[in-house]
Amino acid sequence: MLTVAILPVDGSSTGVSLGARSLEMRPGDAAEAKIDLPWPARDRGSRLRLRSTGSLGERGEEHSAVVESWLALADGREIHARRALKLGEGATRFLEIYGDADRRLVLAVQAERITRPVVRAGPVLGRPVRIRLEIERAEGARSVPLETNVLDTFVGQGVTYSFRRGEDQDLEILRLLLTPLRLEGEVAEVEVRVVGTLRGTSGEVDRRERLVTSRGNTSSFTVATGAPPSGYRFLITPDF
Repeated sequence: MLTVAILPVDGSSTGVSLGARSLEMRPGDAAEAKIDLPWPARDRGSRLRLRSTGSLGERGEEHSAVVESWLALADGREIHARRALKLGEGATRFLEIYGDADRRLVLAVQAERITRPVVRAGPVLGRPVRIRLEIERAEGARSVPLETNVLDTFVGQGVTYSFRRGEDQDLEILRLLLTPLRLEGEVAEVEVRVVGTLRGTSGEVDRRERLVTSRGNTSSFTVATGAPPSGYRFLITPDF
């Protein structure tokens, strides 16, 4: 937090503060303020715009700040000033932003570390979806059931199931990611992605497909290689 007081100086005499502003600088953001000033006279006022950016120093170290000002005078002139400074807790720095033969305008700047609890909104979950996943070993036209699982998730949230079979040269590892994308009435759109390795392949398998199905209806998704094809068939049944 930068606290900025605006001080008029006539000759060697500093007048009463024309006002002060607090500029709260969040990480990565700039803070701005606009102030109408009864200066250099009440009937010939001016307008001051302040902008500050900076970074927080470690505890016990100085903070870094860049303070910019735009002073719009009654005669139409605009005076721009920019200062980079280091500020310790409790210290005050004085920045002159305007000066002529008769008068000057000075900013008195202080910095303070502030800590404020922030309440963040939690994730918004879509409708719940339950998916029945059946895994079969596919050898040509023949399928052998291996296992059945029930997976619970939400619309827009993926759920993962993985398994491994075999050893050494016959080792197969597959990871299945199911993501319900949308529900409309009795219709569901589900994205299916399978990543892993199959026996007889030198590289990684990575397949993705979108299934449009309905509540309680079973769709199949097969990953296989070779001739005759050998791999796995996944039977996917959504309920919502």
